[in-house]
Amino acid sequence: MTGKDRSLAAINGDPVDRVPVFPLLMSFAAERHGISYREFASNGRALTEAQARAGEEFDLDAVTVCSDAFRVSADLGGEIVFPESAPPHLVRPLVRSREDI
Repeated sequence: MTGKDRSLAAINGDPVDRVPVFPLLMSFAAERHGISYREFASNGRALTEAQARAGEEFDLDAVTVCSDAFRVSADLGGEIVFPESAPPHLVRPLVRSREDI
């Protein structure tokens, strides 16, 4: 079974040859492939390459394009800080009062 076949079968409740492996490897993938977390979280191409290489290296069934919990906040206008070796975070909450909702 391919990773895709295995994952889809598991989602559908069909028999699989083994449990699909789909770990979140964000920091691990960045470190393993020699890029800073800042680069990983702010450069989609670097993130994709690091995750794909980890997927191939460890024969994973799937990888994610997730880097942090604040991408959506940035897209909504939040001011984000990108530390060199830690996940990005908001400078201040987007919702501070009822009026902000």
